[in-house]
Amino acid sequence: MLGKMIKHELQETGKILIPLNLIVLGIMLLNAVFLGLDLFQKGYLKMIPTFSLMLYVLGLFALFVLTAVYLTMRFYKTMYSNQGYLTHTLPLSTTAILNTKILTAVLWLVIAFAATIGSILFMVKIAMGSSWDPNTFPLLKESISRDLGIGFGTFLSILIVMIICFIFSMTLMVFASLSVGQLFHQNKIPASIGAYVVFYMIQQIISVIFLVILAVANASTIEELQTGTVNLPMGSFFQTIFAFLIVQCVALSIAYYIISLYISNRKLNLE
Repeated sequence: MLGKMIKHELQETGKILIPLNLIVLGIMLLNAVFLGLDLFQKGYLKMIPTFSLMLYVLGLFALFVLTAVYLTMRFYKTMYSNQGYLTHTLPLSTTAILNTKILTAVLWLVIAFAATIGSILFMVKIAMGSSWDPNTFPLLKESISRDLGIGFGTFLSILIVMIICFIFSMTLMVFASLSVGQLFHQNKIPASIGAYVVFYMIQQIISVIFLVILAVANASTIEELQTGTVNLPMGSFFQTIFAFLIVQCVALSIAYYIISLYISNRKLNLE
């Protein structure tokens, strides 16, 4: 039953999000045509690639914003509004329903992020054309290894984990905010926004405290970074930052998940 629920959720959200992703893909391909043909590099036709590029940038922005807004609205409507009565009568536990909503939302946001990064790299390659240096990637790997003190494979793995953790954390923070907001009998949306602001402030306070502690503990290293006289391997310094960001995302995600699950199970207040 859980598999059917996930499949249904993907199908329903896909009716909006698949066309949205395809539109952005289409705009990207259109930009590639304009940038790749010499015809559009002369005279008044130069305005066409410029306009198309602006449309592409707006499309990427809209992809993230509309995806996040749609998933937020769908979560609230299907969990805490009138539609919630139908959702919570399904032969599934509240935990399974919540997990389905979370995994579906995270999957669509990961797809949006991957599509954005992939399309940007593709557009850069097209725009540079023959001037693209095949040594760019090896030089990038060497620079990361030299400046961060870690191998490129390790850096890429850490980056992927951080991105996924960040998406989980942000998704769960929004869902937890909506869960807290629905506890109020009136002004549920303003209450949800207020809860989000509180969660965000707590997250920032934790980050500031960590950065202050890290700055005090690595004062000499930071001074060397500022003066450009670093003689020590910087791997441990950056790995500490990466590790904190991942631990923070995981810890906050767990906290937001517990809040959402507890409220959905014990404090449900449907409209």
